[in-house]
Amino acid sequence: MAGSTRFSGPIGSIGVVYREQTPEVAAILERLQGWAEGHGITTTVEADAGRGPGPGLDLDAVPVDLVVALGGDGTF
Repeated sequence: MAGSTRFSGPIGSIGVVYREQTPEVAAILERLQGWAEGHGITTTVEADAGRGPGPGLDLDAVPVDLVVALGGDGTF
């Protein structure tokens, strides 16, 4: 793929963006955080659940290895 970056090494941090109106999101987020903690992986969850005008995660301030989007259409 042109313009892509290949990731190497273990995942040490996960960023999570989500759609709070999706009923299952709270339970899924809790399970994801528990799983990550059990594997020594830190999680950073967006503060405003996509309500703000800007991005939900400040990846310059808190870089992550992987971003997971939970929710419906338009979450990303």
